[in-house]
Amino acid sequence: MARISDLPVFPLPLVLLPGELLPLHIFEPRYRELVTRCLAGPEPFCVLLEDEAGTREVGCLARDLTVLERLADGRLNVVVSGGEPVRLGPLDDEAHSYLTAEATLLEDDDEELDEDAIEAALAAYNALLSEIGREDAEPLSAQSRLAYALGARIDVGVQVGQALLESRSERARLLLITEALEQGRHSLRLSAERERRAVRNGKVDPAD
Repeated sequence: MARISDLPVFPLPLVLLPGELLPLHIFEPRYRELVTRCLAGPEPFCVLLEDEAGTREVGCLARDLTVLERLADGRLNVVVSGGEPVRLGPLDDEAHSYLTAEATLLEDDDEELDEDAIEAALAAYNALLSEIGREDAEPLSAQSRLAYALGARIDVGVQVGQALLESRSERARLLLITEALEQGRHSLRLSAERERRAVRNGKVDPAD
């Protein structure tokens, strides 16, 4: 597996998935330095989930760094595109003002596409869109990394997002994203039912 040495690391309370566009507001001096380095390369950096549970070992390369706006005080608004998943070695906080690490690019297992899993994931996605009354401007179709594409379009939360990033099986990712989409749809229905009952003062409508 390919390795990247001295990879800049940007810990954040979110998960970047391959193919996902992520806007960032850069204000801390150390991350301005990180952005300056990556623009000059050009080279990627790693977006790594960090929350109350700690810092993870698997992150996602942030590629195609583009500056949208430079503010007078030095702050920047940028956007990046999710690249490949990577596993990081120990984080180094001494070489630069920002964190760096040696990273290993992660490849998927060699497996055939599961057409049934693909169809189930697309069905769950379209059903959720229908539930919230939204149309997809760019409908998704079967593709080799569909689970990432779905996760990039629907907020499935950091735990599911991280699990998608860490899995090396597209079939496993499809099963995971399908379950998350179905749970999201079920939660929306429960919320709508609670609102209807609240309006009726808790009484059950015989038509339900």
